[in-house]
Amino acid sequence: GIERSTIGDIILYESGAYIIVETSMVPYISSQLTSIGKYQKIEINEIKEEDMPVIKPKTKCIQTTVSALRMDVVCASAFGLSRSACAKLIQCEKARCNGTVMKVSDMVKEGDYITLRGHGKVQLVTINGKTKKDRICITIEKYI
Repeated sequence: GIERSTIGDIILYESGAYIIVETSMVPYISSQLTSIGKYQKIEINEIKEEDMPVIKPKTKCIQTTVSALRMDVVCASAFGLSRSACAKLIQCEKARCNGTVMKVSDMVKEGDYITLRGHGKVQLVTINGKTKKDRICITIEKYI
């Protein structure tokens, strides 16, 4: 009976989670959420949004080379997939760049966020120039 629009993000951290909800949902969640999976004793505290600490997401820095800054090429390198597999996922609209559905041949630029449904999210942090073999050096931050 919970409407999706009343529940926001669930932000995990090492010893718990923050659940962003509308004020009207707080009493319901406090009374009904008694266990989570194998954890039978859980503690629920209400805090204001301004009191919530900023939790920096964990990332992994990947330095690699690509032949071009096309969406399929960068996705393949970032997520460890083949270019053809990435192309199929992009055509099925499973990939987004800055929240926008992209085409296989669309170009990405420095600072873009790329998400691939089922595989995660990355940011193209820097474009570092070219190698002797005319490949483009890039730095990617992968969210883990």
